[in-house]
Amino acid sequence: MEPFSAWATVLGLLAAAVTDLRFRVIPNLLVAALLLIFAIAVLFGDATADVLGALLGAGSVFVAGAVLFAFGAMGGGDVKLMSATALWAAPDRLLEYLLVTTLAGGALAIVVLVMHRARMAIAGGVSGSMSIATVPYGVAIAAGGIWILSDRL
Repeated sequence: MEPFSAWATVLGLLAAAVTDLRFRVIPNLLVAALLLIFAIAVLFGDATADVLGALLGAGSVFVAGAVLFAFGAMGGGDVKLMSATALWAAPDRLLEYLLVTTLAGGALAIVVLVMHRARMAIAGGVSGSMSIATVPYGVAIAAGGIWILSDRL
């Protein structure tokens, strides 16, 4: 069952990345499906032995994300997706997950910034606003999640 739950989660993360890229939205139903996959994996012994630690880690990610959301530094869908994905990292790989996700997010932000500047140059220097909301962090979150799940595939 473990490879099935890991692959199902990877597919869910890829779907989140695609919808975030296309529409800048991560559907709540998709996050709920990822939570359900984790719950089923726990029932079948495929997730982590430290379920309480996984819940505490994901809860910590959610609280930190909620603070970032309150300051406009992170989208609500990103916070939910990151928290749901953090369950798979459990306590022993949570920092690794956060590091990989942060590095992927930084690289993604650079790509978005370069593309934005190129569009401005092509448009003759017409100023366009760019905010944190224009970066589809669901892609970076998916990258971090897939990194953590790669040993289960």
